[in-house]
Amino acid sequence: MKTEREKMLCGEFYDTRDHELRALSSNAKDLMRIYNSLPAE
Repeated sequence: MKTEREKMLCGEFYDTRDHELRALSSNAKDLMRIYNSLPAE
C-alpha cells in the first residue's frame, strides 16, 4: 500500500491531513521564513 506522500508524488488523490505531509509542510514553511528573512545583497 502506498503512503500518502507516494500518492501525492504520483499525482493520485491523497489525504492532506496525513502526519508526514503536515510535518513536511511545516518544515518547508520554516525554511521559507528563514530564507525570506535573509538580508538582500
